[in-house]
Amino acid sequence: MVELVERRDEIGIADTASLLIQKQILELIASGQPLRRCLEALTDAVSRLHPAARICVVTANADRTALADSFSSHFPASFAKDIAGVPINDMHFESTDVASYVAQGLSSIETAVSDRWSDEWRNFCLAYNIQAVYAMPVPGPGGKTVGSFFFCLNEARCMDSWEQGIAEFGVHAASITIERDRVYNELQQTRMRLEADLSDAKLLQKISTELIHQEDIEALYDKFLDAAVGIMHSQYASMQALHLEDGGVNKLRLLAFRGFNPKAATFWEWVTPASRSTCGAALSLSKRIVVNDVNESELVTGTEDHEMYLQTGIRAVQTTPLFSRDGPILGMISTHWSEPHIPSDRDFRLLDILARQAADLIERNQTISQQRSLMYDLEKRVQERTSELQRSNEDLQQFAHVASHDLKEPVRKIKTFVNRLEEVISKDDSAQVYVGKIMSSANRMSDMIDGVLAYSSLNASEQNVEEVDLNDILRDIQNDLEVLIQEKGASIECETLPRIDGIRVLLYQLLYNLIKNALKFSKQDQRPLITVSSTTVRLAGTDYARIVVGDNGIGFSPDYAKQIFKAFVRLNPKHVYEGTGLGLALCKKIVERHAGTIEATGEDGSGACFTIMLPLKRKYGVRTIADRR
Repeated sequence: MVELVERRDEIGIADTASLLIQKQILELIASGQPLRRCLEALTDAVSRLHPAARICVVTANADRTALADSFSSHFPASFAKDIAGVPINDMHFESTDVASYVAQGLSSIETAVSDRWSDEWRNFCLAYNIQAVYAMPVPGPGGKTVGSFFFCLNEARCMDSWEQGIAEFGVHAASITIERDRVYNELQQTRMRLEADLSDAKLLQKISTELIHQEDIEALYDKFLDAAVGIMHSQYASMQALHLEDGGVNKLRLLAFRGFNPKAATFWEWVTPASRSTCGAALSLSKRIVVNDVNESELVTGTEDHEMYLQTGIRAVQTTPLFSRDGPILGMISTHWSEPHIPSDRDFRLLDILARQAADLIERNQTISQQRSLMYDLEKRVQERTSELQRSNEDLQQFAHVASHDLKEPVRKIKTFVNRLEEVISKDDSAQVYVGKIMSSANRMSDMIDGVLAYSSLNASEQNVEEVDLNDILRDIQNDLEVLIQEKGASIECETLPRIDGIRVLLYQLLYNLIKNALKFSKQDQRPLITVSSTTVRLAGTDYARIVVGDNGIGFSPDYAKQIFKAFVRLNPKHVYEGTGLGLALCKKIVERHAGTIEATGEDGSGACFTIMLPLKRKYGVRTIADRR
């Protein structure tokens, strides 16, 4: 009875100590201490609860084919060294578990004859004075065994219930610890991956920003290669652009590189689709080419490219095409490794983002080499055209000088001989009238020649603007066309016209051409009637003279209302109506020079009507005679 009471008291004390020790172990595990410290503390705690037992936790490798490591506070370091790497099947454990066998009830390890014990395992246990061992599987997620809890005794006997309870706690605590460490490692790896992804994303974002603002294209090429080396963990990199040469042959030109020696850079400066490199194959097939080991690749082995790879120190290479947003290939980006290498899917995902940006850079650069080329061509053409215009203006000015001097000479002769004729026939009144008309016309011709000469010699900003009485202009025109008017039997009905700011010689030419056209294109069976009327209108705060010149001539089709103002356009046969086709084009130029407009309306056989809008006052930027004084 006393022994039972003492045993009950011992168990009570042991249970209390066990709970305290279990609590300490669980707190240690929860504190996040390293795996080894937690498992060694666990084996020490179990041994403190049962001093006769030696505890060891053994873990398996990733594919659970061999023992990986052991954790124990009691066994020497040689125990862990000897057990590491031992194939699980050598211990005749179940292939589905790291350790599912429990050796119990044996009189001695030496006399164990079970088929499930191998000689190697038996000798291993005896070497460390293990007479009985209880190997209990440590479960992981989903019941998958991740290790074994060894409860070792130095005597051959079965476990009692107290020992089984201690062992079960050890298995549970070991399971929690190993799982916690696995989750922690996965979280660490995930964090590292996220940090790497974030770093790469920041790098790609930085390149995107620089792609928008950076003008130094060569510097951007270097940044792309640095990014490619970082993303792909490579030692070499290169970037190429596609060039279409004469004959339709596509070639890749090396833009920038990392790690190439001068010989390699020269060798791969130009690459064709026939090249036995990854670049040539990618160009030929329009897809990414990956060679994990150049010595094992049918594509490159035995070629000049293979020899150059080896001389450069390259053992693995990948080439990714750079496609434009419209689809065609623009170039290539390649990375190279000094050892055989298999890039991950993640690496390629990031590289594809970089490749998209690199393609945009090449496309933008090509668009800039085209814009610049077009601008150069345009500037060249403008310069050539400007030179031609300058020569033309010089020729016109020279012609105007020559013509004016040549024309003035006969005019001077006319005036001289008219004066002499006037002296001879001074008593003949009718002769005096004719002489007066001749002299008046000669004077007007002289003034017009001077005006043309002055006009051709001045820039637009220097041309003289003065107040011009259009009534005077019209009277001069009628005097100059007097003979033609009489021959045609024409009548000119004119209202009072306004005074406007303008260039006299041009306004004369404007009305002269319109009235002469009306006389020229008159009907043969009807006397010409020409009307000139004027009203004042206000448009957008500016007063305009609205001048209408109409006739009863042959007219024109409304379809040609705009074409008749184009140079050299003729609506009638030249052998019937003489002229150069420049008269109305000149009228349009003169009106536009005065900031006005001109329109034509007409019907076949029913005459024509020209409506002119001219501002009454000068426009700014045109100098008047008063301004020049």
